[in-house]
Amino acid sequence: MKRISACLAALALVSCANQPAPEQEPQKAVRVPEPQLKIKPSSQTTSQSSEPRKMLTGKVTFSGWSTEELATFRVIPEGGLETFTPKNQHYPSVDGFWWRGDDQRWFKIPDHATAWVLSGEEKPPVPTNGISENGELIVYWKVIPGLGLLSGRSAGWFPNAGKTRIGAANPFGNQ
Repeated sequence: MKRISACLAALALVSCANQPAPEQEPQKAVRVPEPQLKIKPSSQTTSQSSEPRKMLTGKVTFSGWSTEELATFRVIPEGGLETFTPKNQHYPSVDGFWWRGDDQRWFKIPDHATAWVLSGEEKPPVPTNGISENGELIVYWKVIPGLGLLSGRSAGWFPNAGKTRIGAANPFGNQ
C-alpha cells in the first residue's frame, strides 16, 4: 500500500511538472505622467531673513483696528531687521511689535507664544495666560504650557537694550 501511494504521488508530481505554463500576453508599458508642482509666488513681501524656518515661532493677530490705528504699529518679523505695518490679520512668524504709544519698549512674543492685539471690547478666541496693558492698549497672550518656564521668557513689554535688544530699530523713536 505504501508503494502504491508513493507511485501515485510521484505520478502527480511528474504530471504537474510537465504541464506547460499558461501563455501570457506581453505586458505593455504604462506611462504615468509626473505631477506638475505649481509654486505660487508669495504675495506677502516682508524683509524676513533667509534663515531656516523654525518649528516654534511667535504669532500675533491684529483685529478690529482702522487703517489709521494700524499705522501706529510695526510688526517685527521672525529674524527680521525691518518692520512692516500690520493689517487686521494673523501673522504666524514674528518676534514682536513696536507701538507708537511707547517709544522706549517693544512687545516681545516668545517662540512659544501667541498674542492678540484687539481693538475695543473684542476678546481673544481662546482662553489666555496673560494680559499686558500699556496705557489704552491691551495685549492678550497665551503660551504653550511648560515652555514658558523652560525658556524663562514671557510675552510682554521690554526695553530695546541689553538681553532684550531687537535688531529692528524703533520706527517711532524720533517722532
